[in-house]
Amino acid sequence: MGIQSRSEIVVRYAETDQMAIAWHGHYLAWLEVARLDWWRSLGMSYKELEDRGYLLPVLKVECEFCHSAYFDDRLTIEVNLSEYTGFRIVFSYMITRARDGQKIAVGKTHHVITDRSMRPLRVERHIPDIHTRLANAL
Repeated sequence: MGIQSRSEIVVRYAETDQMAIAWHGHYLAWLEVARLDWWRSLGMSYKELEDRGYLLPVLKVECEFCHSAYFDDRLTIEVNLSEYTGFRIVFSYMITRARDGQKIAVGKTHHVITDRSMRPLRVERHIPDIHTRLANAL
């Protein structure tokens, strides 16, 4: 499965609706938190990638909501690189509630690495050190 990263968040009151259930739109921000932590586990931060002039725009998001998360729930978000073609990158996620292990959601985000002008790059040709890290992370 390659490099897997775990992140923890606690559902804040401001992230819930009138029923004290976490609003679905916040899940995307939680996936981003986990994805940035995954980059750190690869040995570099996403900020370092951007400082070098590269971006990782989201092309597609998939999220299946299995059970509700509630105010003050501690959630664990596991993320791993599930696909890397040298051009496209896909991360897979699973969110569970820490206290009982209940699966809250599963999802994927699809990306491409671009330069600052948003031109997609063949990673192996343009940034071979990143290509090696990604290929080894599978």
